[in-house]
Amino acid sequence: RDLKPENILVDREGRAHVLDFGMARVFWGTTRDEGAGFLGTPRYASPEAADEGDVAAPADQYSLGLILYELATGQLPFSSSSTVGWLHHHRSTRPRPPRELRPDLPAGLEDALLIALSKAPHERHPDLSAFAAALG
Repeated sequence: RDLKPENILVDREGRAHVLDFGMARVFWGTTRDEGAGFLGTPRYASPEAADEGDVAAPADQYSLGLILYELATGQLPFSSSSTVGWLHHHRSTRPRPPRELRPDLPAGLEDALLIALSKAPHERHPDLSAFAAALG
């Protein structure tokens, strides 16, 4: 799984399509060998992907939350110059509230994004439909 802006294509009707979604699973299987290293794009990795654990739908929600955070504020909630730094942020750093960067954002949007960016998968929205509903 490697959900990142480069893998989202918007067609002429404004519908978004995810490209190359789940290809890491096709190529690498459902689990990783011990010490195989990180697979994916560090900037948009979920905490569970950073820990090289099993990734499921909540990981996609986290990555989508990062993409939407960046669209809403013009930047990601963390920055780093290294893979290790990015993965550390995803595991440990609390995201900066989006309204600190864009005070004009609706409070509900900020709440929806921060829930999607929770470190623990069980603290995120129950599913992507619930995330979409929370976005308005």
